[in-house]
Amino acid sequence: MNPKLAHVVIVGLNEGERQELDKKTLDILHVVDASWQYHSRRCDTIDNAFELAEKLQNIDIIYIGRREHSITLSAENDRILGLYTHFKGPRPPVIAYPYGDRVRHKLPVAIMSLWKDRNRSKER
Repeated sequence: MNPKLAHVVIVGLNEGERQELDKKTLDILHVVDASWQYHSRRCDTIDNAFELAEKLQNIDIIYIGRREHSITLSAENDRILGLYTHFKGPRPPVIAYPYGDRVRHKLPVAIMSLWKDRNRSKER
C-alpha cells in the first residue's frame, strides 16, 4: 500500500487562509490516520496551478479555494477542460471545490477519496 501522502495546489486563497486550511485539513486527516502527510502550495490562478502541476508532476489535487470573480462558472469549467486536454504528465490532478454535496470539509474528503480510488485501481 502506498504511503498516505497528498500534494495539493490551493488556488485563490491568501497565505494566511491557506495556512488555516492546511491546519484544518491535516487535523482531519490525522483523526483518520496519524500517518497522513500533506503538503500544499498556493497559486493565484487555475492556469498557474496547472503549470505548477505539470512542472512538479506530483500534484494530486488542485483545490479552488476561491474562484476568479471575473469569470463565470461555465467559462471556468471550459478553461479547466482545456487545461486537462493539454496537460503533459502521467496523471493530471483532480479538481476540488470547497462547496457542494453538503460536506463541510471538502479538501480532506477529496484527499482520502482520491487515495482510496488510486489504491483500489492498483489492486486490480
